[in-house]
Amino acid sequence: MNIFCGAASRQARPYLWGRQTPREVGAIDTDMYNPRVVGRVLRQVRLAAGLSQEGLARECDLHPTYISLLERGRSVPTLRIVWIIARAVGLRPSELVALVESDTDPNATPG
Repeated sequence: MNIFCGAASRQARPYLWGRQTPREVGAIDTDMYNPRVVGRVLRQVRLAAGLSQEGLARECDLHPTYISLLERGRSVPTLRIVWIIARAVGLRPSELVALVESDTDPNATPG
């Protein structure tokens, strides 16, 4: 029997079926992660690069509405998107993440 299909799989990996909370499987600590901070940093680096939302979207091959959602903290970028945006504004992805970390207030309320 294939252990990755059916009831046996759900029993072996219950977090995939909503039986455990994300915190139990090592999710991001929401006390330290605030999508608004990510958005604020993305806006700052975009402006520092001299790009409009439309210009950044064009550089990244993303929709301008998505850039707006990210900057307002209404959407959370994936690692792939962080990588693409960082390259478009002339940063390494690690530098972009470091900017977010340095701007994070541990007492901030998430999104």
